[in-house]
Amino acid sequence: MQKFLVNTFIYILPIILIGWSAELLLRNIPNDYQIKKQYLDHNAESIEVLYLGSSHAFHGINPNHCTVNSYNAALSSQSIDYDYAILKKYESQFNHLKYIVIPISYFTLYSRLESSIEASLVKNYVIYYNINTSNKFTNHFEVLSSKPFALFKRLYSYYIQRNTRRCAELGWGMNNDLRSDTDLLRSGKAAAFRHSGNINEYYELNVQVVKDIIEWAKSKNIKVILYTPPAYKSYTNELDSIQLNQTLITMKRIDDQYENAAYYNLLTDSAFVANDYYDADHLNAAGAKKLTKLLDGVITKEIDHVIK
Repeated sequence: MQKFLVNTFIYILPIILIGWSAELLLRNIPNDYQIKKQYLDHNAESIEVLYLGSSHAFHGINPNHCTVNSYNAALSSQSIDYDYAILKKYESQFNHLKYIVIPISYFTLYSRLESSIEASLVKNYVIYYNINTSNKFTNHFEVLSSKPFALFKRLYSYYIQRNTRRCAELGWGMNNDLRSDTDLLRSGKAAAFRHSGNINEYYELNVQVVKDIIEWAKSKNIKVILYTPPAYKSYTNELDSIQLNQTLITMKRIDDQYENAAYYNLLTDSAFVANDYYDADHLNAAGAKKLTKLLDGVITKEIDHVIK
């Protein structure tokens, strides 16, 4: 028996060493979660406007175009419960926070990161953000959270290809490319299909989180701006009317209910044209500048007044 155990240990030791080495190498790769946590750790106290949300805000808000001290804490696939978790994590440091700005996209009220196709991203909040909303053991390790090929691809990209592209200093996820008309049409239909689904599974939970955020902000004399970001017609034309209308009605009710919150529907805003989009539901650099200036204008115009 002892010999069997020794042989087994000798057999699995190389696997353990390889796995641990891969874990260390993966954790050494800079990522947007680390960058945003480090910024908030050191600068949360001075932020006046905090932008949260998923990729629509991550790529759509460039604080370099803000006139008020702002930061973009959005990340791809970041669901509304993680927005709230970030606020709670730094609440003792947000001493100068005056505005929270959150996108309410077509899918926001109906999805959670843990149950999405991007569920593997949960481990980034656990490992790099120290936000642990998951009970899954695997979310504490890089090598247990993704498929081997995906891990190898990340290692190759950083250590061999030296790909170091990360978000900008103030959190903007740069999208500088302009897609062709064909890409805009194709991506719109695909994204609309991907973002449509069971509208009842998380609706009540997510609406409550939105209200919790507003109530939390109210207790701290902070205003909340909620907006549905613009999208290209190839996306908006394919949206499920029931899901979309429920979102719009819900947000109108919330706007009416809370004095410290306001909602803006920019989904089909004519100010945004084809040249403003990276794909059908994400803005490029030009579009991000336009959206950022629009929201910053709302803030600076109403800076001493309740947004209503």
